[in-house]
Amino acid sequence: PLRPPTAPRRREQPGARAEAALSKARESEHTAAFSLLAQLAADAQAYFGDGGAVIKPVSRLDRQYSALLRLRVEAAGRTSYAFLKVFKPATGQAEELAQLRRFVEREYRAASRLYGALHGRAGLQALRPLAVFPDQLALVTEEVQGETFDLVVKKLLKGTLPLGEAE
Repeated sequence: PLRPPTAPRRREQPGARAEAALSKARESEHTAAFSLLAQLAADAQAYFGDGGAVIKPVSRLDRQYSALLRLRVEAAGRTSYAFLKVFKPATGQAEELAQLRRFVEREYRAASRLYGALHGRAGLQALRPLAVFPDQLALVTEEVQGETFDLVVKKLLKGTLPLGEAE
């Protein structure tokens, strides 16, 4: 019997599957980020003290284990900035996801304790945790202006920051 001619099969490029998987993962991350932004806006009164807060992403930093969105927040007549950090699972297996959820909750609690301990101390600031979304592997913190603690310590160790300034 005669068979109709078939089109020649295209050979997949070596990284084509990996590229397709990466593209799908990025699309999923974008969907998750928009969902989280919607949740922040819906509960803006609780997070930003203004139910009409306007929250806009202004930049994105992709890292190996997380994606970080810098957000501009216009609330209560002022503009501030916050960070939305979404952790990226490596495998997506149930055990890994459960471990990441615990990690996100632990990081939020630690940030809350540190903020509470430093709040009101002259010369010291800590990130103020605003929200945690364990099921989406995300947390939100307020941006803090100034030198980072590790930079202050490095300056102290190098002797380039007088001890009086570090107190």
